[in-house]
Amino acid sequence: MTLNLDIHGFESAAELNNNLDSYLGTEVDFKLNYKFTKLINVEGGYSVMAAKNTMASAAVKNVTNPRFNSTMGICIA
Repeated sequence: MTLNLDIHGFESAAELNNNLDSYLGTEVDFKLNYKFTKLINVEGGYSVMAAKNTMASAAVKNVTNPRFNSTMGICIA
């Protein structure tokens, strides 16, 4: 069994209008991988994005709630 933790910082490569901060936010990813047999592997993950207010601007994503967005998934292979 393995457990991974990744932390990502996001920054705009383009110059933004209205003196917006180029730093968009931070994402934390957790991933758990378990190998049952040689042929069966289960992987689950959870990600949380803590976006800055720049992410909500019309110049970037135009989202209504930029603060915390999360995603969860499970894969059996």
